[in-house]
Amino acid sequence: MRKIQILMSVYNGEKYLETQIKSILSQDCERKNIAKVTLLIRDDGSSDNTHEILNKYSKLYPDSIRWYKGENIGVINSFFDLVEHSDEVDYYAFSDQDDYWLPDKLSEGVKKVVKREDMTTSEEPILYGCRPKLVDVNLNEIKSEIKIPVVQTGFGNALIENVITGCTAIINNKLKKIIMNYLPKYTVMHDWWFYIVATYCGHVIYDENSYILYRQHGNNVLGSATKYGSELRKRIFSWKKDCTKASRQAKAFMDVLEFNKLKTQKNNFELLKEFVNGKSSIKLRFKLALNKNLYRQRKIDNIMFKILILFNIY
Repeated sequence: MRKIQILMSVYNGEKYLETQIKSILSQDCERKNIAKVTLLIRDDGSSDNTHEILNKYSKLYPDSIRWYKGENIGVINSFFDLVEHSDEVDYYAFSDQDDYWLPDKLSEGVKKVVKREDMTTSEEPILYGCRPKLVDVNLNEIKSEIKIPVVQTGFGNALIENVITGCTAIINNKLKKIIMNYLPKYTVMHDWWFYIVATYCGHVIYDENSYILYRQHGNNVLGSATKYGSELRKRIFSWKKDCTKASRQAKAFMDVLEFNKLKTQKNNFELLKEFVNGKSSIKLRFKLALNKNLYRQRKIDNIMFKILILFNIY
């Protein structure tokens, strides 16, 4: 049977942590003979009762759950540290501390990754993600007035937008090894970095179905807006906080690349160079603005970002 390890970073998670661990223990992977599941948890310097909860479940399920304590280094570095300390298995999934996974969350994802692997003759880096279902603190669905388009993945999208929510992600062992060889000095979020790497040198599977209840509350590191007004405010705040994050992240990706080792399609490399060098060239920025391979998912977002590129605000 294949093996999958779930990597969970926690910080002061006592309120919802047990619910999430129980939903992970209820995954049907092993019953369906798809994959054996283990859970590796890193505590990012919690000061509440998180340790007691982790001790309780690691003792109840010693063959399935283990955890270790680390210094407070933030969510991004905590997940990269988990990847570094993970076991050698076939697949890896990523978990937040406050969501709820439906029983077939892992099995459906692994099946799609396996299907893709069976279609290819070479060992291909693969990233899977699904659409999360937004819920409130009591796991009741939150209706959204924002129309979400069908996701079209690609490297030109990954440069300027992340569509893979980390708690839905599954990667294969090949992608894990590449990620560890190309750790960034800067990235907006770990899941965005996975998306960039996977679209550059591998394959991304986006599942429009939802297998995870993505809890929205005041303590989320990141959340999702459900109304046009709140979404606009969130975007303005994010833009003011770091209006050059896309170009900084792309430059960090270029800095860690060794092109003779990390194979890709030539057009990906050329697009990356133009995107990074466009910061100092109005000619390249006009070219980028007209490039259909550089895009955001929603039309209005795409138009707005192309305008920002022309004004060198990216």
